[in-house]
Amino acid sequence: QVRSLRGPPEKSRGYAISYNPFFLPCDRYVTAFLGNTHREILQMAHHIKDREAYKSFYLEDNHVKLRPVRDYIRKKRGALGLLPKVFKALSRHPRYLAVENEIAKRGLRNILDVGCGVGMVATLLGHRLGVKISGVDLSPLNVAKSKALCWVDQVNFQVGVAEEGIGKLFPEKSFDGVLLMELLEHVIDVEELINSVKPLLVPGGHILITLPNDKNAHHPSIQHVREFDTEKIRQMFGHYPDFHCEELPVVPEVYAGGYFVYFRLPCL
Repeated sequence: QVRSLRGPPEKSRGYAISYNPFFLPCDRYVTAFLGNTHREILQMAHHIKDREAYKSFYLEDNHVKLRPVRDYIRKKRGALGLLPKVFKALSRHPRYLAVENEIAKRGLRNILDVGCGVGMVATLLGHRLGVKISGVDLSPLNVAKSKALCWVDQVNFQVGVAEEGIGKLFPEKSFDGVLLMELLEHVIDVEELINSVKPLLVPGGHILITLPNDKNAHHPSIQHVREFDTEKIRQMFGHYPDFHCEELPVVPEVYAGGYFVYFRLPCL
């Protein structure tokens, strides 16, 4: 089942934020000049040569900064129920809403967030839905930022790489859901990543994925090693039970649109 959620574009006002939690640092000026050679250059991208190059690239190209005073204020405001501005903006974002709605619909209570970044999605989900979330990211800086911002007791963060034995961090069948948000466009081997998280899910466990639509982006990120469309998504995941794919709406000046994908594992 492939559904389109396209409709009248949302007004950008109300989504405008000073820090976009979905923005991945990249050299926009370089990609602006790449033009039609973008795909060819991506094929030679250094960070997909091997696992170590991949890890080094994302550790070195991390623009996240710890800001103790600002982070502390945001954390305290969240704990008081006064959502900081960046979290309010995130709560209206099409990608976040698709994930939150699916988690609530499926009644998920214990979720693994792989590639959690600075943990804003995990924190907001824990705050609004009361779910337990374990976030994992390969960057110690991202994990430190996540902990500095998070005020929700049942949300925690650890350093780890899924393909390198994330099962060492958690027992098998620990989670009823896995969240892969804006991740698969970066990884070397999608199938390897999916297979690495399967043992951590209960039988019939749920996998939720968000993906960008680079074809709508003015300057696609040079960090992306593959592009997605509904046909490619169906080829990758259409054989799983309850598969569905939603095309998410464009928000002018903020979001170039993307896809939300859901499926579950077979019940053994």
